[in-house]
Amino acid sequence: MAKYRAAIIGCGKIAGGYQAGRDDPSVLTHAKAYTVHEEVDLIAAADVNRDQLNRFCLDWQIEHAYGDAQVMLKETRPDIVSICTPASTHPEILRQCLDSEHVKAVWCEKPIGGDYASVERELLRKKKIFYVNHPRRWDGAVAQIRDMVWGSKLGELLTLTCNCSKGYIESGTHVVDLVHYLLGTPRDFVVMNVSKDTAEGVPLYFDVFMKYDNGARVYLVFNRANYNIFEFDLFFTKGRVRSSDNGYNHTVFPVISSAMFPGHRWVSSEGSAIQSDLKSSMFRILSHIVENLNAGTDGRENRDYELMSYGLFCSILERAKESVKCLS
Repeated sequence: MAKYRAAIIGCGKIAGGYQAGRDDPSVLTHAKAYTVHEEVDLIAAADVNRDQLNRFCLDWQIEHAYGDAQVMLKETRPDIVSICTPASTHPEILRQCLDSEHVKAVWCEKPIGGDYASVERELLRKKKIFYVNHPRRWDGAVAQIRDMVWGSKLGELLTLTCNCSKGYIESGTHVVDLVHYLLGTPRDFVVMNVSKDTAEGVPLYFDVFMKYDNGARVYLVFNRANYNIFEFDLFFTKGRVRSSDNGYNHTVFPVISSAMFPGHRWVSSEGSAIQSDLKSSMFRILSHIVENLNAGTDGRENRDYELMSYGLFCSILERAKESVKCLS
């Protein structure tokens, strides 16, 4: 069976640098996902940094190395392309990939970049398979939590809080995508506590309060910590789900009768773990892309989802920008 040809544009950490090596069993990068998938061959890479490109191609045994992504697309004719360059370059590279007659699927790092209207226009113009690399949405543990949100096991969802570091542009796209996956589009939201700290005029630190039609309340905090934080906490009428270890572990705590105060009920201090498989989520994303290719579909369902998630991300950012103007 002929394999799909894959190429990577941008040879930094998420492209392959986060792996301990080719033998690392975790799938934490695009290169590793392509290397272990039996229906894909990683045949080319491109990067403007020639030293980084050469090291990357040597480490991952990639035959074709290019300093120009557009030339690579033309000469190697890949079926799948990963965009792993800085966010500011995503719109132009995405356009090049969508315009390539040979590229059938694009796997883009977050955030997509550019304004929402232009991203929507480009994606709807070509209607190709399109996935953003949001691995948390593909974690089996998160899927179980979503079932709890929409099921009856823990009753109704009351609140969801998420605390995240590294600023909105770096981490906000993951947070918004996760909340959108768990709860859908909010009825309304408010941006609060906006800091004047910005990157190229874009606000980095603020809080977001969301309201949902089912009565759930969501509170997102983007703080200034210089270490990684990505943890969320959900309270239901019959229990609690709390993440730890930067979102790699999740525990369900039931509501029990209090031994100390008869007649009162509270959340137990002992819970049951939900097994996370976040270390293989990127492989699952790639497998979904391959399934679309095998079926001959254009991946409309996921493309529409990516647009809705990115639209919410952009709407929140626009309100934060307006708040910064008011502070000035």
